[in-house]
Amino acid sequence: MHRVEAYNILAEYLAQVADYGECVRRIETNQVATFIVTGESGMQFRVGFRCAWLGKPFGSISITGIIEYSGEGGLEELEQELIINPISTPPPRNDTGDNARQ
Repeated sequence: MHRVEAYNILAEYLAQVADYGECVRRIETNQVATFIVTGESGMQFRVGFRCAWLGKPFGSISITGIIEYSGEGGLEELEQELIINPISTPPPRNDTGDNARQ
């Protein structure tokens, strides 16, 4: 039960920290985000996230999320990874349709 709750919390927080600009800042300052989350069951979970370049700087970023909780066998840990890419601006559109002829 706690494993499912931990997995859901980790997935939710991974989605929240998946901002490219914020990850770049975390990489440049070598910052690891850690905090305590209280789940719906009332159990406390320790959550941590670390961002790292995949290959060259300002390319894709790997976000590794780790959550620790007390399980049946003592302290247990789950890990998930999310990869995000830089947002690229599309090239200017050349309108060659009917609107361009007006």
